[in-house]
Amino acid sequence: FREVKRVKINKQVQKHMLQQIKDISTIEGFKSTGNSIYKVMGDNFVHVDYLIVESKKIVFRIYVKKYSYDKIFWSILKMDENLKKNDSLRATGAFRAPAILIKKDEFEFLEDVNELPERFLTEVKAVINSFLVEQDINKYVNTHEDLQDNTILKCLAFIDSDEQSKAVLIAKKELKNGNKGRFENDGKGFFEWLLF
Repeated sequence: FREVKRVKINKQVQKHMLQQIKDISTIEGFKSTGNSIYKVMGDNFVHVDYLIVESKKIVFRIYVKKYSYDKIFWSILKMDENLKKNDSLRATGAFRAPAILIKKDEFEFLEDVNELPERFLTEVKAVINSFLVEQDINKYVNTHEDLQDNTILKCLAFIDSDEQSKAVLIAKKELKNGNKGRFENDGKGFFEWLLF
């Protein structure tokens, strides 16, 4: 039984690794932008943000949302011009519909760093596939209270399910509690626009 050695990798190796991740993810049908890969899967949009930290590990977060959420989100905020833009905006844009974080993880660099891009993508695909097989996104959003941007996500899920009145109730309640919604356009917050 050999002890596995953790290693630090230099900038050259890091660059090579990030390029390999892009190359392998492209073969798997993902597109990439910066340190993110994204893909449309049926009615859903998945994206993964990743970063090499301290030259010794790669940290990543895997997100999923319904593809339709951005369309709803942008039409509420009167930003319909975003619909004409590239899908990468749904992954990395400053104004994009929130997504569900389904996994946050990291891989330390061990002696076999060359195998890491492959391992990383295998993990990403496994996590996404098992989540999407088991979950209906709208139901998931409406039965989980601990999601980031929880109330905005719930509004998007209700509107997507054609239950606008429930979204309106949430928006009214949030505004009553002094929360305009963290996304603003023309001085109005998300919940104000939703009722507009």
